[in-house]
Amino acid sequence: GRLRGFLKNEVNRLLNRLVALHAPAVLVVERLDLRSPELSRRMNRLLSNFGRRYLKEKLARLGELYGIKVVEVNPAYSSQACSRCGYVDPRNRRDTQTFVCQACGHRGNAQVNAARNLLRRSSPEESVITFTPKRETLRLLLRRYAERSRPGSRLRPGIPGGRSAALEQVWGKNPYLKGFPDLLRTLGG
Repeated sequence: GRLRGFLKNEVNRLLNRLVALHAPAVLVVERLDLRSPELSRRMNRLLSNFGRRYLKEKLARLGELYGIKVVEVNPAYSSQACSRCGYVDPRNRRDTQTFVCQACGHRGNAQVNAARNLLRRSSPEESVITFTPKRETLRLLLRRYAERSRPGSRLRPGIPGGRSAALEQVWGKNPYLKGFPDLLRTLGG
């Protein structure tokens, strides 16, 4: 009772403030999983069932009232992928606030970097990621980066120096590549 009321009030307060301050035409939101290993099963069930349902209902109401389009995207690896070059590595995310790309050196606020990745995933070209399972999302992100990093490929602007021995060394230390030896071979690492 009381917890549901608190959750409902907070969702309303936060979303109403967001709309009042920014008047967005589009809201990009993560496909949410509100469960946490630190919480009890009962609390996880309450948050997951009530929280997600109420949030979706509130977003739908905002869409009806203000014409806001709500786009749901897959959050997998958004906090570990570089918004500049696309390199995915758990070491990119130093802590909850600091992002430093191991490949291109891009530095910034970790939350802003993740938000940029989510925004990019809302585009029609990236929509394939939305319903892709987590492991396949990782494979897709790593493959895209590998293809952009190949010698002779036209790299996106902002990736300094292209492929180098230093980059191969970074790839060799990426723990995610252990699960995808074919990608490591693609890079010659």
